[in-house]
Amino acid sequence: MFQNRFGWYARISAYWFATSFKWFLALLLLPAKVNSIMPQGEQNSTWGMILAIGALEATVGPALMGWLSDQMPTRWGRRKPWIVLGALMTCIACIVLGVAQTVPMLIVGYFLLQVSDDVATGPYSALIPELVPSENRGRASGVLGMLNYSAQVIAAVFAMGGTLLKLDLSVLFGIIGFLHLICLSLVMGAIRSDDISRPFRKVPTALTLESIYAPLRSRNFRIVWLMRFLVAFGFYIITAFGQNFLKDVVRVYPPLPASWNADPKGGALLAAVVVIVLLSLTGIVGAVIGGRLADQLGRTRVIQTAGWIMFASIMPFAFAQTFLPILGLALVFGVGYGAFTSADWALVADVLPSQDDIAKDMGIWQSSIALPQVFNGLVGAQIDGINRHSAGLGYTVAFMLAAILFLAGSWLVGLVQTR
Repeated sequence: MFQNRFGWYARISAYWFATSFKWFLALLLLPAKVNSIMPQGEQNSTWGMILAIGALEATVGPALMGWLSDQMPTRWGRRKPWIVLGALMTCIACIVLGVAQTVPMLIVGYFLLQVSDDVATGPYSALIPELVPSENRGRASGVLGMLNYSAQVIAAVFAMGGTLLKLDLSVLFGIIGFLHLICLSLVMGAIRSDDISRPFRKVPTALTLESIYAPLRSRNFRIVWLMRFLVAFGFYIITAFGQNFLKDVVRVYPPLPASWNADPKGGALLAAVVVIVLLSLTGIVGAVIGGRLADQLGRTRVIQTAGWIMFASIMPFAFAQTFLPILGLALVFGVGYGAFTSADWALVADVLPSQDDIAKDMGIWQSSIALPQVFNGLVGAQIDGINRHSAGLGYTVAFMLAAILFLAGSWLVGLVQTR
C-alpha cells in the first residue's frame, strides 16, 4: 500500500488540506460575523468564548474517536467509516454556520464543526504513523505541511473574493463542505484498505480516563505533547485576534488599496487575508525544506530552529502599529511555522508509546492543538480589559505572550530523548 511518491503522499494527506482550508476560512469569517453582532469592547471576549466552548470538546474528542476506530473493525477497515462520517457532519455544521445570525447559533454551529472534525481526524491522524515507514515520515510530514499551507492560501483567496463580491457567508461555508467531500474521495482512493497486517484484539481495551491518557506516561510523548500545546497556544492567539488587531490598532493598510480603509471591518478582513497569504506562501517553503531536513538532521533540531524564527518575528510584531512591517514579519514567521509543522508530525509518530492504540494516542496528541483554544476566552477578555485602560495595549501583551510560548516550545523539545 505504501508508495514513496509525492502523489501518494498528497492523496493520503488530502483530508488535512480540507481541514486546513476549513479552519482558516472559518477563523477569518467568524470573527467578522461576531463583530457584526456584538458591540465594540465585547467582540474579543465573545469570540474567545465561542472558541473555548468548541475546544473543550476537542480536548477529548479526537482521542475518543481514535479509540473507537482502534477497537471497532469493520468490513471497510478501521479508519474509513469515521472519516466519511466526519466529512458528512462537517457539511451539516457548515449549513448551520452559514445561516447563523445570533451568538447562540454561532456557538451551536462552531461546536458541531469541532465535533465533526474530531470524528474524522481522530482516526485519520493514525494513517501516517501506520502506513509510512519511519525513514520517510519527514517527507510525508513535509508534504502534509505543504498542503496545509496551500489550503490556507486558497482559503484566503476565497475569503478575499467573497468579501469583495459581497457573497453571502453561506456560499463560502458551502464551499468548505464541498471541498471536504472531494478530499474525502482522494483519501479513500489512496487507501484501498486501511487495515494493517497486525490482527485486531479479540477483547477490546476498556475505555477509561486512565487508558485514554496512558500515553502521557511516556516521557517523550509527554514532552512532545506539551511542546505542541505551547506552540499551538501562541499560534491561536495570533490567528484568533490578529484581525481585530488590524481593525483596532493598525486601521490603514498601505500599500493595499486605499478604498479598503473606507470599511473598517471589511478592510481588516481583507488585510488579514493578505497577511495569511504571505505567511502561507513562505510556510510552504518552510514545510518542504523542513520536511527534508527532519529526515536528514533530526526532528528536534528543525523544531528548535523553527521556534527561534517564530519568536524573533512575533516579538517585534507585538509592537508594530503600521501595516508594511507586519507584512515583512509575516514572511519570516511563515518560514519558521512551516518548518515546525513539517517536523512535529514526524516527531510525534516516532515517539508513539504503543502500536496497538495509534489512533487513540494520536488523538491525545491532537488535544494539544485543541486545548489552547479553551484559554482563548481568557485571552480575549484580557485583551478587551487592558484595551479599556490603554487602547491597543491588550494586543501587545497577548502577542508578547505568543512569542514567549514559541520560545518555550523550542526549548522544551530539546529534552526529547532520541535513539
